[in-house]
Amino acid sequence: MSILKSISSIAKNFVPTKLVAKKTPFSNKFEKEIQSLKSEASENQTNSSPLPERLPMPPGVYNDIMQKRRAKFVRGFWQKPELSAVRLAGIKKKYILAGYNWPSKPLRNVARYYENSRSTFYHPDKIKRMEKIDACMKKMPELLKQYNLRIKLEKEQEELKNFKTEQEIYLDALNAGSRNPPSWVEEDKRQAKLKKAQSKQLIITTKKKKK
Repeated sequence: MSILKSISSIAKNFVPTKLVAKKTPFSNKFEKEIQSLKSEASENQTNSSPLPERLPMPPGVYNDIMQKRRAKFVRGFWQKPELSAVRLAGIKKKYILAGYNWPSKPLRNVARYYENSRSTFYHPDKIKRMEKIDACMKKMPELLKQYNLRIKLEKEQEELKNFKTEQEIYLDALNAGSRNPPSWVEEDKRQAKLKKAQSKQLIITTKKKKK
């Protein structure tokens, strides 16, 4: 128990201390170099003169150079540009070293791009489309009635047409000029003869009974 009490008392009285790295001659030398570099940079900033203004590019030179960099469409074919990217970089470097101000390529104006884009026309087009859909949905019952009537008429016309074609085929088969009539025509003729014979027999039997 005495050991535990002594440990608890030590823990209560313990004060944490910061770990400090020992300075070696190498670290001291490194710090001195950093300080000297900082002092030199501050002196340069104070004593530095403003950069000389660059000359503007000669008129028309930049446009001519960039025109040569573009491909040309001649007689239905695309021709390669006269200047390659490497040669253009070399010309740009020469002009910059000569003291000219090479104009930077203007960045895309996002607002203007959005105004002229197709996405801006989506919303008003959508509103118009929804209005058209609503108008069509209101007319839908009448359109369905018209559709059903049209389909019914088409079916009736088709049935009539089929009936007429069947009748024509039957009449053609019954025609005396047809040498090879189909079997069902002969069957119809046989049935007609039987009915005629039966009717004659009935008439004869009725006459005999009366006598």
